[in-house]
Amino acid sequence: VSTSMMDPPGIKSHLLMLADSESEKTKWVVALHELHRILKKNKLPNRSVFKAKEVLDNTLPFTKTAVAGSIVDHDRLVLGSEDGLFCVDLDREEIARIGDGKRIYQMDYIAEEQLLVVIMGKQHQVKLVPIRALNGDDVEWVKVVEAKGAHLFSAGVLKSDPHHQSQYCLCVALKRQIIIYEIIRTKARYRKLRELFLPVPAQCMTIMSQGRLCVGFPSGFTVFSLLGDAAPQSLVHPESPSLSYLTSAPVDTVSAVELPKNEYLLVFSNLGVFVDNQGRRSRDREVMFPAMPQAVYVIRFWY
Repeated sequence: VSTSMMDPPGIKSHLLMLADSESEKTKWVVALHELHRILKKNKLPNRSVFKAKEVLDNTLPFTKTAVAGSIVDHDRLVLGSEDGLFCVDLDREEIARIGDGKRIYQMDYIAEEQLLVVIMGKQHQVKLVPIRALNGDDVEWVKVVEAKGAHLFSAGVLKSDPHHQSQYCLCVALKRQIIIYEIIRTKARYRKLRELFLPVPAQCMTIMSQGRLCVGFPSGFTVFSLLGDAAPQSLVHPESPSLSYLTSAPVDTVSAVELPKNEYLLVFSNLGVFVDNQGRRSRDREVMFPAMPQAVYVIRFWY
């Protein structure tokens, strides 16, 4: 499928201003026109960091059923939809279907391992897709045999060593169980490390620093050691009065975000709260949502 890569339609930015009178409005319009004229005359360089490009629209059927996306490199991104996997090549302006078109439920890309991880098909099977498959190469997709019926996974760093290559892992949730795999560079591509057994099914999972896995349950989050060398720790302290309302009625969990200085943002379906590593509230303010969040993205700033 070919598609035209174009600038997004409409104006690039706008600012609404309220004037007290018609004459005040005219003054502002004249001043802004003069400012625009000066900017054009001086030919100032464009210092924008990002430029939006419209690459897909709703005339393509699979965009309406897309559930996940990953950036592979500067020129390619992969979309997972109810109609399967699709690779969007921005340089060639082409879209290609990857694989047999089975429904995708979740997808992530481990760049350092050159692997796409997907939950797909009627049986919710977890598969590891070598990135060479995007080039049309006839490569075998690796089926994670024990992970049939998965409803959630999280991929990330198992061990980090500044002097050696980081080790990556894959955590797969099946009913009241989580299976932890190490990603290895052999034909098998994975090796089972251990299992975690849960009181209730996991609602969300996040791999954090220092080999830890944070799992969300109704009204709470628990941090587990991926290697089993530390006891599980709750991030909602049971004796914290300011968080007791979370346990009075079940609240669904969405995500947990690890912040600097041993602080965490716990995102529930109706609000977000900040806690320390003991599970006690660390900030008075809460993050309120107008509707239930579907996903959480973290933008970090450095000064």
